[in-house]
Amino acid sequence: MLCVLADGTGRNIWILLRDKTGAEGQRIAWEDLGMGRDDAEFDLPVNSSYIERLQDLGVVVRSSSRWLNAISGRVSPEIERRVLEQDFVLGVQSVRRTRRPKIPQAPSARPVTNWKGLQSQYGPAFDQMAQTGIIPLHSLGFTGAGVRIAVLDNGFHYTEHPAFREKFRLIAERDFINGDNVVSDQSGQPVTGDETRSSQNLHGAQVLSLLAGYESDRFVIGVAPDAEYILAKTEENRTELPTEEDRWIAGLEWADSLGARVVNSSLGYNIWDDGSGYAPGDLD
Repeated sequence: MLCVLADGTGRNIWILLRDKTGAEGQRIAWEDLGMGRDDAEFDLPVNSSYIERLQDLGVVVRSSSRWLNAISGRVSPEIERRVLEQDFVLGVQSVRRTRRPKIPQAPSARPVTNWKGLQSQYGPAFDQMAQTGIIPLHSLGFTGAGVRIAVLDNGFHYTEHPAFREKFRLIAERDFINGDNVVSDQSGQPVTGDETRSSQNLHGAQVLSLLAGYESDRFVIGVAPDAEYILAKTEENRTELPTEEDRWIAGLEWADSLGARVVNSSLGYNIWDDGSGYAPGDLD
């Protein structure tokens, strides 16, 4: 049974689970969002029987997270009470905030002296690259080779963008909004409609061009033109709803499963279209 809440009384929650099942069938207790567990245990999937049991209770399951060992769902007050009575449920709450780690000081790059010559080499990208300190890194040979980068955004019309014709290395792409494997413009999409007549995939392509862009004839160079890229389309332009956070988590875990070592996500949420959201203190 999958119960659809139509009376407007439901709320979206994370349902935290008490355990996972190990590779050899053993029970692994899961507390404090997996604090102290190793990478292999974080990658164990959410128990599918728990998802089915929650659906039987009437939970509208939106997504699940193997890292959090939790299930995102929409519930009414009565269904939430029944969820908390289940022996496999640890509790319900919003996604937990964590403290930022201290960033180690990076070694100093050797100074760049030939700025005039580099200006012609980088073309229109020179100002932004100089301001962010990328040019000295390029002079040391750091152009992204051997690094797999995931970008989570609203879409990427990279097939029509000249900055991606020469060097762009695409590993995988996934549209978490419409449920297919194309992140560039399409017409007749079930959620985003005719993307050929909208800006649905514009922002992601702009961000991607800053990272992966390379046009030798126009002297345009991005931050990491030699890296490999994974593209996840998680943000719908027309609405701002909590389900976009679920897509974001799904996209992040998918990218990790493909070996992403760096993630760029130029997205942020505060006030949702339904009036809910976050206070300034929640955003750190």
